[in-house]
Order: sequence, then C-alpha cells, then structure tokens
Amino acid sequence: MAAGIVIVEEAGGKVTAYDGSPLDIASGRILATNSLIHDSLSKALLETPDLTSWKK
Repeated sequence: MAAGIVIVEEAGGKVTAYDGSPLDIASGRILATNSLIHDSLSKALLETPDLTSWKK
C-alpha cells in the first residue's frame, strides 16, 4: 500500500481518506486520484449512502 501511495503522489496525484482528511490505511477509506478531480470525488463519496442502506 505504501509503495502505491508513493507512486500516485510522485506522479502528481493525491491520496487521502474519502473525506479529504489524512489517510488512515486501516480505515479502508482510501481515495487516490490524479488530484484534478480529488475534491469533487471526495464530495461525491461523502454524499453517497453507505452500502448497508442499499439492502432491500
């Protein structure tokens, strides 16, 4: 995981938690983007209901 984070960041990307806070690898809420769409994607993920609410 750490190597992947370094590769993304060295390529100009951004890696954080879904909400834009510093990454906590144990949380499983990892957002890695090209940095151009990072804030938009973070916002969209935060507005998406948790998968447990999708059950019928």
